Amino acid sequence: MNQNETRIEIRRNRYLNRLIDRMHNGLGKLVTGIRRCWKTYLLFNLFDDYLCSKIANGREQYYVFLDEV
Repeated sequence: MNQNETRIEIRRNRYLNRLIDRMHNGLGKLVTGIRRCWKTYLLFNLFDDYLCSKIANGREQYYVFLDEV
């Protein structure tokens, strides 16, 4: 991205909050959708930002596993 381009971010709070609400229920999470529908962006940007803001002591670990079929 160069200096003249503007980055627009769509937060998708509904999906992010659903993922956060179910985070500690002991089950794995599966995010599905058609190609290029922001699945990777949800995990790598939005959810990662949330996790980094919540890890205070730096000792907690969260894992994100991605599988491309």
